[in-house]
This record gives sequence, C-alpha cells and structure tokens, in this order.
Amino acid sequence: MDPQITLYPKSGYYISRDGSNEFFGESKSLTSVNSILYINYQKTLITEAYFIYYALLKLNLVRVTGTATSITINIYIATGEVNQYTGWTAVQSGGALRGSLLNSQTVNLTDDNEEIYIDIYDFAENHIYGSTGYSGIIIEMVPSSGTANMKTVGLYSWDNDIGEKQNPVIQIYCGQTSSSYPMATRTTSVVTENSYINYYNQNTNYSSEDLIKVESGYFEKRGIFKFNLSDIPAGSDIRKAILYLPQSVVSKVEGQKDFIYRILQDWDEDTVTWLYAENTTEWKIPGVFYDDSGIYDSYNMIVKEKSNAYDITKLMQVIVGSFEHTTSNSDFGFMFKGQNITFNSNNIDETAYIDVIYMAAKLNQPSEAPTLISPTNGTTTTITPTFIATINDDNAYGATEGNDLDFRIEISRDMSFSTVNITSFSTITSITGWYWSALGDFSDASIVFPIPAGGYTPGISKVKFIMSETTSSLAKGYTWAWRLITLDS
Repeated sequence: MDPQITLYPKSGYYISRDGSNEFFGESKSLTSVNSILYINYQKTLITEAYFIYYALLKLNLVRVTGTATSITINIYIATGEVNQYTGWTAVQSGGALRGSLLNSQTVNLTDDNEEIYIDIYDFAENHIYGSTGYSGIIIEMVPSSGTANMKTVGLYSWDNDIGEKQNPVIQIYCGQTSSSYPMATRTTSVVTENSYINYYNQNTNYSSEDLIKVESGYFEKRGIFKFNLSDIPAGSDIRKAILYLPQSVVSKVEGQKDFIYRILQDWDEDTVTWLYAENTTEWKIPGVFYDDSGIYDSYNMIVKEKSNAYDITKLMQVIVGSFEHTTSNSDFGFMFKGQNITFNSNNIDETAYIDVIYMAAKLNQPSEAPTLISPTNGTTTTITPTFIATINDDNAYGATEGNDLDFRIEISRDMSFSTVNITSFSTITSITGWYWSALGDFSDASIVFPIPAGGYTPGISKVKFIMSETTSSLAKGYTWAWRLITLDS
C-alpha cells in the first residue's frame, strides 16, 4: 500500500565538531566521530480527523565504509531550529536541541545502495502533527567499534553512485477524512505560460528566449510558470503534487537553495516584465506580486537526470482549499527566485507539468463508487466506537439533490470494502445509535430520520453513529475502515 502522505526535506545541515557546518545540499559522508545530520521537514496540510498508524523514515545509503563491522543509526527529535551557526554541543547527548530518541536501526558496512526504513511513528503523531509542532530530526551514527562513514544523498544533488536522487523522506500511512472519492484521482496539469523577468532590464519581455534564467544578486532574474489546474475541483484534498521542469545543460543544481513561491496576480507571458504583469497592468509590487509570508513556501527539490522535480503539495493544498482550509483563489502559477537555475524554455511546453493525486470534492460519482463522506480509512482501537461525519453535498451517490436523506455506515477489516467482513447499519432499518446535528456541534442533536430536505447545510451539518448504543461491537486486534453512504429515503 502506498503512503497517504510523503514529507520531503525542506532544509538540512551537516553539523561538524570543528564548527564547519554545511547546508545539506550535496551528497556527503557522515563520520561517526565528527558529524551529525539535521533534517527539517515540510509539513503538509492534513484534516483534523485522522489516525496515523505508520510513519517511516526512508533513508538511501549510498555507501557505508570504515573499520567497524556495523553501525547503529539513531534518530532523535530536534527540539528547535538547527542552522549553519549551531554549535556541536547543542546537538550532542544532553544538548539543548537534542530531544528524545525516536528509534534506532543497525546496518552492516556492506549495505551500499540500500534503502532502509526506520519507524518514527512518534515523530508524526506527537511532534510534526502533534502538540509540540517540532518538524526536524537529528541523525547520529554510532559504529560497533572503530570508525565508520555513511554517505547519503543531499537535497539537490545528482549522485553518480546511485543515479536518480532519493530524498530521506518520511512516509505516513493514516486514515484521513476525504471530501468524497473512495479512490484517489491522478491528473496531469500542463504548463500554459512561462517566462522570466529581469531587475536590470525592467521593461524587457523574455518569453521568446531559449532559456528561462533564475539568478540572484544585482542582476536578479526570476522565473515564472503558470499551469492549467481546471481539472482539479476547488476543495479537493490534495494528497501529493510534484512539479516537473526540464533542466538545461548549463544549469547548476548546487545553486538551488531557495523556495518556490505562489504568485498572487494574473500575468501574460507575452507582455510580462519586471514592472508589468500584462500589457499596461503593473504588478502590485514590482518583480511579481507573490506570497512572501513564508507560511506556504515549498522547496523539497528532487533532482532527476533530465528534469528537476519539486514537491509542491502544500502550495497546491492552499490553492485549491484542501482539508476544509479556505481556498486562496490564486492559481496564477509559481515563481523561482534567489538562486541560480536555468531551465530549457524550448522544452517547457512539452515536458513541464504538475502530477497531482487528489480526492475530489464534488460527488458526481457512478453507482459503483459509493460516497466516502468521512473518512477515507477511518480507524479505531476501541470495540464500540463512535463515528462522526460531515454531511456533504446532497447530490451524493444514492441521493437525489433536494431529497430527504437516510444513511448507511459500512465497517470492514478490508480497506477496499470487498463483500466480505462488512458490518453495516442503516437509518432505514433502525435509528438506534444514530443522531444528526444541523449546527454540526450536536447541541441540537436529533434522532429523526430521514433528515428532511432543507433541514441540513452541506459541509456544516453532521451525522453521528454510536455503536455502544447497539448490541454490536468490533473484534479486537484489527484495523477497521469505515465509510458513510448517503441514501434517498
């Protein structure tokens, strides 16, 4: 089963005993004596109704060498920001920035080009999506004896030893509330416009040039790209979004250390300049009007042989309004700045695209695809749980818009909901344990079913089923999935 959420590194640093800290960009060998690796992860949006049951740190070891026969990789929570100025003692045992041990794993020194998975459930559940909000980890290497070196792949490096870059990603498996579909939809959003703007020549348009240039410094240039997102309904829950852009042979990957920014004003590639967004319409702020709040920046670059791939999941979640967050209504594209990259403009229109996996918000589904209102893979550890779901649009499968509504909850040990092992309860058969609330907080709880047309508000009103009020229960020792189906009365 694929993970529901993949978290990519946002930044990272090699922290050295001698104080010569380096940005976690290029591939480098960690030494057991002199260095520790810190990685900070980009937290993507997630619904409030979720249950994490696995979280794995995926590490790709390019090469492990030394006099030791094995090494133990220790993963700690970082309790604060680590940067190029952080001292060695701060990340050592007892240091101010080293938190509790998340987990350890031992590997042999012969494990070259190996992928290893380390369980860091506590990091996902209690930290990055939990009460502390910590988003960084510290990786320490301890040899069985003697010394050891462990080479990992950096954030923006193409490593000849391993080929395609493998980020140290965190894979999270969880049950989430989805907006509708029981299965995710995958779509490709192609580039529609692209250009770059130049601070030194503020009235010049560069859309006809062969290359798209991004440069920092006095001669700053910024690359801008727009995509067709019309296939993705507003309010869809974005699970993953990867932006692919073709490299140029003259591009320097080591220059890519800044973020991707969300553009907040429409523009036209044929007339855009540093000063003007289109024709005679000026940018609200010269040099592109963009979101500079820092809240939704994406970076997380994934270097490939002929293109750069960027995880922009969080940006896309904000643009379309995923997981009940307010949509930004600003699908005007993305901007690159503050770094040194060159893209091949001649190939942009053919090869630049966004690969998006999402759960659609609208419920126009065929009869063989029952509506998931909440959640996608709801799970519970109790034997008589309570299930609460938001009533979605009343044109859901099984219900005609404007009709009175009944409901059926289905519970199964099989997440694909095959015909075996399904327990179901329907308000048509019995209303025992069933309640609904027009206000959504159950202060006005009602046991009257079907819910009359016009008596509820889609997206606000909720329905609840309390299994403990029935004579049924769920067997222990299983992970249960559940879904709610809307029915005409």
